[in-house]
Amino acid sequence: MSELPSYYTNVNPTLLAEMPNNAARILEIGCGAGALGAKYLATINSNCEYWGVEYVPEAAAYAKKSLHKVIVGSIEDNDLIEIIPKDYFDVLIFGDVLEHLREPWSVLKNLCENMRGGSVCIACIPNTQHWSIFRNLLSGNWKYEESGLMDRTHLRFFTRKSMISLFNENGWKVESETPRIFSKDIAEKYVGEILETRRRMGFKDEDDKNDFLALQWVIKARTTKQKTKAKEETRVLINSCIFAPNFLDVRARLPSSGLAEISGVKVITSEKEIKLETLKNFSGPKIVIAQRPKVTDKSSWLRAISAIRNIDAILIYEIDDHPGLIEKINGRNDNNILIQKSSFAIQTSTEALKNYFMESNNNVIKFENCCYDLPIFSEKRRDNAKIFYGALNRGDYSHRIAREISPVVERHGASLHVVADRKFFDAATVSDKKFYDLAKYDDYLAIMGDCDIVLSPLGGAEGERYKSDIKYVEASSRGAVTIASELVYGETILNGHSGIIIKDEEDWAKAVDSLLTDPIKRHEMALNAWDYVRRERLFSEQAPLRVQWYLDLWSRRDALWADVLERVPELRSST
Repeated sequence: MSELPSYYTNVNPTLLAEMPNNAARILEIGCGAGALGAKYLATINSNCEYWGVEYVPEAAAYAKKSLHKVIVGSIEDNDLIEIIPKDYFDVLIFGDVLEHLREPWSVLKNLCENMRGGSVCIACIPNTQHWSIFRNLLSGNWKYEESGLMDRTHLRFFTRKSMISLFNENGWKVESETPRIFSKDIAEKYVGEILETRRRMGFKDEDDKNDFLALQWVIKARTTKQKTKAKEETRVLINSCIFAPNFLDVRARLPSSGLAEISGVKVITSEKEIKLETLKNFSGPKIVIAQRPKVTDKSSWLRAISAIRNIDAILIYEIDDHPGLIEKINGRNDNNILIQKSSFAIQTSTEALKNYFMESNNNVIKFENCCYDLPIFSEKRRDNAKIFYGALNRGDYSHRIAREISPVVERHGASLHVVADRKFFDAATVSDKKFYDLAKYDDYLAIMGDCDIVLSPLGGAEGERYKSDIKYVEASSRGAVTIASELVYGETILNGHSGIIIKDEEDWAKAVDSLLTDPIKRHEMALNAWDYVRRERLFSEQAPLRVQWYLDLWSRRDALWADVLERVPELRSST
């Protein structure tokens, strides 16, 4: 078999970065030799069912070695379309393909039938508004080439705005546009002249340099087709009840979304109110997950427990911090021992918390905090590194660390980015520093993801040994290196391989200095940490285990209720 041209075997990293890490089924149109699918299956999601459609038989033969199913032919062939199952795929991929089609508008519209409701399309499309097109036109050239923007096989030409119309008018809604920019230093001069000409010609709309800098745009759109989940398919109904909205993302909002993606699972979320009537009308297993409930009135709580029992549901207490520490911070008594004893079971995040809760309830499980969205690993080898620290309710230890590392950060010309902890920010004597108020979770991850090094100091204050290693998981998923205390993080981070573990306070500055001095070492550790999260800490792997545990608990609900009555005799009179 002859060697294929490189455009059949290349992997577009921007396209790969946009692909969700938990897709069940992907359809790639123009899959070439299957390089993108092979990379996705090998490094991001090996559990995905990956289909390809490829017009060139030689390329398709290669793709069949990597992908689960490859269909040979043109996507514009009606007979081929009939082979592709309807309402089946979660993700649709076009890597530099739509511009080769006679009717890309019809193809996008027709393929909506093959996608599940809420699915996404990710497409890379050449940008006809690129500065080089203008330069060639000014010299009178419109010359087709073997590849690139003027590929002789291109039938359609798009700008960013017409790409958006292409999707928005044919069953999709564009969510994001990511530019792919090459040779930016050369391009800046030409683009500056183009923008100046636009202004002289009287254009009123706001200039966007990327419209002229981008060689290609990666468009991400979501189908407007609604998600459908037949009522009769539901085999377990979960009410995720949130009592602490400020701490809901990692242990409530994101798990709820992840569990809802499992076939047969329906999740209803509520805030400070258990949906008893909705649960009552469902005949199968029904689970109430109460996240950090606050109980100020004991009688009301006991009545709620009895009501849950009376509709044949079970209550699981979700808690990822030591209750005593929460009460100390909040300055009130939330009757946590009562909640622990009256719950059918407890789910938590660390071994230390599990052992603590086992003293009052023998049905406790540890579900480690996980990564819910794993971007493709991005290299960060810049000289002027960024350092991240974010925390709430930390003591003097972390503030001492801020002072200790400041001279090193300043000497290297690095910047410091601090979320929430104003005292840490004030203690750091760094000229280039920025403070962020407590951010929404996605914004928090974005700030962290823009940094190279993440600091996670714990000084052993009351309750800290019960904390989870979530900051390490978050930082690693975003391609950053973690420097952390041995407390909590010592069992997760392999020192010197996937991060740095600190045993003695005076070693913080040395660790920061070593990573700021050596970008290659920083890169290697970050990649090892990212790979650990990919292999060990993805929620897509944990979600089925959660559902199975819920079903097992519900099957033993009578025995569990008997245990509850033993622990809380007052419930006998409330039943």
